[in-house]
Amino acid sequence: MKRSNIVKINIFLVVVLATVLLSFGKRDISSLKVLLYLAISTICTTVLHECIHALAFYVRGMAVSSIIIGVIVFRLSPSFSISFLPLKYLLHGGVVIPDVGQFNKTSLNTQRKTLEISLVSAPVISIVIGLACLFFYMRGASLFFLLMFVSGTLSFINAFSSDENSTGDFIAASKIKGSESYIKSYLLTNIFLIHGFETIEKKVCDICEENMSGEGSETTSVLLDYGQKYILFLLLSIVLAGGKFDVPSLICKAEKCLLGLNQTQYSEIDSSLHLRLIMVKKLYSVTERAELLKQFYQIPILGEQNCYYQKQGEIIFGLSRNAEYLFSSATKITESINYLNLIYPSWTQMEETINNRILMNCNL
Repeated sequence: MKRSNIVKINIFLVVVLATVLLSFGKRDISSLKVLLYLAISTICTTVLHECIHALAFYVRGMAVSSIIIGVIVFRLSPSFSISFLPLKYLLHGGVVIPDVGQFNKTSLNTQRKTLEISLVSAPVISIVIGLACLFFYMRGASLFFLLMFVSGTLSFINAFSSDENSTGDFIAASKIKGSESYIKSYLLTNIFLIHGFETIEKKVCDICEENMSGEGSETTSVLLDYGQKYILFLLLSIVLAGGKFDVPSLICKAEKCLLGLNQTQYSEIDSSLHLRLIMVKKLYSVTERAELLKQFYQIPILGEQNCYYQKQGEIIFGLSRNAEYLFSSATKITESINYLNLIYPSWTQMEETINNRILMNCNL
């Protein structure tokens, strides 16, 4: 388990223990009842938290596509429906998925402000309600009010957390406010998930053109931050899926960006970029096979996602003929990227399109 998750669990257990000890003197309340109240208060806080997110989007005029509470998925558009995620996602809390629509330079600031307000309002209102519940508990209300304070406080603390798999509300709001590439990558991912990769082809290309327009010779590197790398990764993936682009020019500019990677801080996204770029070059016969194969073997493979891309590469180079693996693992891999892909299958559909192109190219 990741260290940040262990810390969260320890904090939660300490709070549970403290709550039980605080209620120890009340003979009419058993420890079992305390835990039951804690479970109910946690559910109430989660529902309240996500409803505040959704209400903020609604007030600001942004549509809401889905609301997820635990493993229950409420789809609000295009029509209302209820579905369920696997039980392993029960403790993921909740999330609201807005439908941001398309964006341009004029609408970007408005959409940025809407996301900031929604992200910040939920934890702030949660702690305010929690403090109000603490006030009522101290004036004689039931233990449930104390546990609502505990749940609200945990919700507020969680807004400051961040790791590679999740980002707390306050951290996400800070990134959206301070990083142009982060807000653009968020909006592109949102449109992609809900409406499919075909809807973002031109926008991704235009943004990458801006990001990769460095001055200098072909050996001059262009440094990219994480958001810019992710957008370039989206572009390379769309090219593999059959997107219509000026591929030779794209490859030249992408290689300049990869020259700027910090080899001492090589990450999963860097590995993904190298693998996808080599697959594009092989499919479009831009570089000799022997040279590409040498580059392919030199790429550090980091993470389960990149193991899958490596398998795609092996089939492109004729090193493997295990086509069944690509299709049987597509859903699992896209789920590992983001569990929201279970609700919106756009990423899985794109990977399946890429796999079909790979197999056609290899005559499998």
